[in-house]
Amino acid sequence: MYKLIRFYNQNRKAIWKMIGIIIVIIIILQLLNYAQKQKAENQKSFINNTGESVQYNYLDLSTNKSVLSGEEISRQKKDSIKIIDEFFAYCNEQKIQEAYDLLTEECKEEMYSSIEIFDEMYYQKVLNGKKKNISVENWTGNIYKVTINDNFIATGEYSEKNKMQDYITIKDNKLNINSYIGRVMPEREKRIGDITIKIIREDTYMDYIAYTFEITNNSQKAILLDSLENIDTMYIKDSNEKKDTAYSHELSSDNLLVDEGSQKQITIKYYSKFSSTKRIKKIVFSRFILDYDENLNSNYRTFEIER
Repeated sequence: MYKLIRFYNQNRKAIWKMIGIIIVIIIILQLLNYAQKQKAENQKSFINNTGESVQYNYLDLSTNKSVLSGEEISRQKKDSIKIIDEFFAYCNEQKIQEAYDLLTEECKEEMYSSIEIFDEMYYQKVLNGKKKNISVENWTGNIYKVTINDNFIATGEYSEKNKMQDYITIKDNKLNINSYIGRVMPEREKRIGDITIKIIREDTYMDYIAYTFEITNNSQKAILLDSLENIDTMYIKDSNEKKDTAYSHELSSDNLLVDEGSQKQITIKYYSKFSSTKRIKKIVFSRFILDYDENLNSNYRTFEIER
C-alpha cells in the first residue's frame, strides 16, 4: 500500500494528465457516436418517407416537409438543395472565390459587390472562417432555413452559443444568402404635374422590403418626399390594407430632397416581414412637400404609387 501511495505521489501530474486525456477521448467518442446516430436517423427517415435517397456532403436535410405548408418536399427540390451543399462545401474548404461565384448577380450587387466584401462580411462574420455543420429545411417555395453550427469534430468543442441561422433562396441554380430573398423590377411610376416618381427595383429580405426610386423634378421648386416629423407618413400598403412604415431613422432631409430641374435615386426600406402570400398594393408618401423653400402646410400632398 505504501509503495502504491509513493508511486502516486511521484507520478501525480502524469496520472492526472492521463486521466484528463482519457476523459476528453471519451467525450469526443460520445459526440461522434451521437452525430452518427442523428445522421443515421435522418437518412433512415429520409429513405422511408421518400423511397429514395439524395446524398449531401456537408449538410443534413432535417425534415422532408416544408415548414410553412407542411407538404412533402419533391425530389426536384431535394436535388436543387445540392447547390447549397456545394456553397458550404466551398466555404468549409476555404475556396472563397468558388463560393462567391455561386451567388446571383443581384445578391452580389445588393450585398457583396466584391469577393473581399463577401469574405469579410459573410465568410468571416457569419462562418467565422471555420468549418461548419449545416442543417437545412425548406421554409417555403425555393427559400430554405439554414442552421449553422460549429463543426465540433474539427474543433473538439461543442457550444450552442455559436449556432446561427440564415435564409437562403435558390434562384436559377444560384443563391441569395443572408436572408436576401430576391429582386423584381416593377416598372411602376406616378406623375403629378412636373414631378415623376418611378420604382426602379424592389429588393425583398426576410425582415424588410427596400424600394429604389427615381425621382424626376422638372418643376421650378425643390421638393421633399417627407418632412420626417412623423414616423408613419411614409408607408407601403398590402392587399389586406395593412400598413408597413419606412425606416425613417435611416433617412435625413438631404436624402429626401430633390432640387428643381434635377433627378435623384433613393432607396427606402420598409418594415415588412416576408410572406409568400403578401401582395404590396401601394407605396404612399402622405406628407410630400411641393415647395421645400416655403414648407407650408398648404404644400403637403399625398403621393401614391400603385405597385
